[in-house]
Amino acid sequence: MCDEIKLLHISSTALGGVGLHLLHICSRLNGKGFKFSVAIQDDNPDIIQKLRALGIKVYPLSIKRSPLSVKNMKGFVQLLKIMKKGNYNIVHTHTSVGGAIGRIAAKIAGVPIVLWTIHGWAFDYPIGGKLKRGLFYLIERFLDKFTDHYIAVSQKMKDVGLNSKIVHNEKRISVIYHGIDLDEVSKNRELGYNKLNIPYGFYVVGTVGRLETQKGIDIFLRAAKLIRNSIYNTKFVIIGDGPLRQNLSQLADMLGLSNSVIFTGWREDAYDLIRMMDVFCLASRWEAFGIVLLEAMAMGKPIVATNVGGVPEIVTDRINGFITKPEDPKDFAKKVILLLKDPRLCEEMKKKNLEKINKMFLLSNTIEKYKTLYRNLYINAL
Repeated sequence: MCDEIKLLHISSTALGGVGLHLLHICSRLNGKGFKFSVAIQDDNPDIIQKLRALGIKVYPLSIKRSPLSVKNMKGFVQLLKIMKKGNYNIVHTHTSVGGAIGRIAAKIAGVPIVLWTIHGWAFDYPIGGKLKRGLFYLIERFLDKFTDHYIAVSQKMKDVGLNSKIVHNEKRISVIYHGIDLDEVSKNRELGYNKLNIPYGFYVVGTVGRLETQKGIDIFLRAAKLIRNSIYNTKFVIIGDGPLRQNLSQLADMLGLSNSVIFTGWREDAYDLIRMMDVFCLASRWEAFGIVLLEAMAMGKPIVATNVGGVPEIVTDRINGFITKPEDPKDFAKKVILLLKDPRLCEEMKKKNLEKINKMFLLSNTIEKYKTLYRNLYINAL
């Protein structure tokens, strides 16, 4: 048994899958041979509160997800001070900006082991011009010098790193999938029909995510119009918030969906709302993994998702859901309609979802892999 390992997590956001991922690691390992601290943007009070309730030191970090924000320079200085006082054995960074300033600061501060979890490669996103993506690629090549080990959240993210020649040695990159706690997700909860005033007899098709370009909520809305034209008694639930909230609300009105679409904002009872869905959708333009898919699968929901990033590692087309073309609302709508009209197929996919989670995506397995990785890296660095 090695000594207690002091570890600092760094992230530019506590929202979405990143915040939940950090909470999972810290809640299962803190005090069990590990002592965690977290430096993070204070943009998700619920996650921050839960981390502090675990006795974890949380440093509110002056940082933005935008790489060009001047605020990130302040965050860089904060991190240097935190690391010099903290005497950490490992710094584990997350997100593009958190990974960039965190890795550089950690090496300057003399931290022995510096990690970056690949929640996505910015140069591989299908947005921006060649110049912008080229710049992001050069930045990642530069940052490799400050990285001792990479953790990819999907095999696809590992392949991108190796094939792009950013990661030159396969031994320096591990694939560790996000995991789900079936007991936690499957607890008896209240169905959300009454909370959202959805009439009995309506189908519910929904999605969860930050309202930004990546998540393709506009594609979901255009598919929703086609679905409603075919099956009128359908309601569409969008759980989440973000910078495109007003634009997406206007798009729903323009498509004639104002009475069919419900924007809930961020909800602490999101599981209750997912449980009432007949089909769960993820229309992302890019996605490193998609932890929300695991949550929906654990609740027995058939999935329709786009063929991007690590999604096909979670959803096997026509086995436990449907994979559709990105940017194709017609194809997306076709698959949702097929599921709504075939309860037997939905039931088959529900069984396959639970089988796949038990085989590949149990949280207990994820935590065990992190524990082993941290300890091996720590021992090898002695």
